[in-house]
Amino acid sequence: MTKDLFQLSELLPGLTVSVKLSDLLQANRQLLAETIDTISSPAGNKDTSATASYITREQMMSDFGISATTLWRWDKAGYLVPCKLGTKVLYKADEVLKVMEVKRRRNNDENR
Repeated sequence: MTKDLFQLSELLPGLTVSVKLSDLLQANRQLLAETIDTISSPAGNKDTSATASYITREQMMSDFGISATTLWRWDKAGYLVPCKLGTKVLYKADEVLKVMEVKRRRNNDENR
């Protein structure tokens, strides 16, 4: 008989469960992969707009020529709010495009 872990925790709040570390790590990897797949797929996003996708930190640095230090400063300043999944850092594509547009406009204004 298979029970949902949440149901078991409600039915038996004092239950102690022993799990092999390798099984726990495997379950964690599977959950993380499923979560990333859900976020990466357009159907899995709560935001149904066409631009509701995510960009990794590495993609940001390569696609826009931004350094890791700049991303760190933008995170601290609140320009971009990262979504962290385990060790993965993701940014909403529409937010990235907005910030890049503001930066482009400022650069154009300074060059006039």
